[in-house]
Amino acid sequence: MKMKFLICLIVGFVAINSCTKHVYRVSGAVFPMIIAHRGGQLEMPENTLYAFKKAIELGVDGIELDVQLSKDSVPVLYHPSDLNIRTNGEGVISSFSVSALRQFNAGYRFTLDQVVFPYRNMQQIDLHIPTLEEAFKCIPKHLFIIIDLKSLPAKPLVDAVFEVVDANHEWDRVLFYSTSDEHTAILTKESRAIVFEPRNQTRSHLLQLMLNADCVRSSIYYPWVGFELRRTMTLVEKLQLGQGSTEVDIHRLWNKKSMQCIKGEAKSKSKVALFGINTEEDYRLALELGADAIYTDCPERMMKIRGQGKKRVIR
Repeated sequence: MKMKFLICLIVGFVAINSCTKHVYRVSGAVFPMIIAHRGGQLEMPENTLYAFKKAIELGVDGIELDVQLSKDSVPVLYHPSDLNIRTNGEGVISSFSVSALRQFNAGYRFTLDQVVFPYRNMQQIDLHIPTLEEAFKCIPKHLFIIIDLKSLPAKPLVDAVFEVVDANHEWDRVLFYSTSDEHTAILTKESRAIVFEPRNQTRSHLLQLMLNADCVRSSIYYPWVGFELRRTMTLVEKLQLGQGSTEVDIHRLWNKKSMQCIKGEAKSKSKVALFGINTEEDYRLALELGADAIYTDCPERMMKIRGQGKKRVIR
């Protein structure tokens, strides 16, 4: 009987030149490197200079931030589709100019307990929706930055981001990521851009390993690969008389064999970032697997855990 598997995601990862792409490597760094996801969204208002400064004080190795395009074509930092999800405003980012966006409080809806909203009455300039250029000026040069491109259409956003990166001479410390193949296709055309492997390819490689024990890697070299340590997915088996489905936790896909496969051979080795690392258990697992970096929403917690336990130092 012929069977076809469809994968459906149901839920809610010193720069040196090579002959192909840059590979981000920090001499003497402690691995896995800790990346404050959106600045640490479970501890501080996400994508704000306020959050970035707190994460920097903690000693994180990098900052991940989300970028959309304003009405006047300026890259600004915001993740959701509507302003009312994080701010005291309403509407989409692309409907407002930068000057208008600065009036909104990006910490307005932040809460740790759904009762107290500590940033609603704070008149702090660091709680506005910042531009990408402001983020570059805020984040010290020894930290690297991961830019997650969010808004469509892709080309105007990528072009605007590249312009800001170029004007601020930030190519050597910036990595680019997007869940959209449209963004990635444009990003990879720029030889100076350090780009994560397309998410769909990473997912496919991990599932090939699980289903067929088959190590398949992209024919194109990507310096970085990123995916969740834990992610619920559904395997759907299509049959002649219907279909059957099984939920799979992506956690089962990660082991030392899959990590070795995803990283590749020494000659063209990729670095791996594991997303969603917010507990001590997951930090220890990421360390054991040999992850190069982790995305965390809780940088304060992760920095404490790293300070108390084992670590890998690369020199």
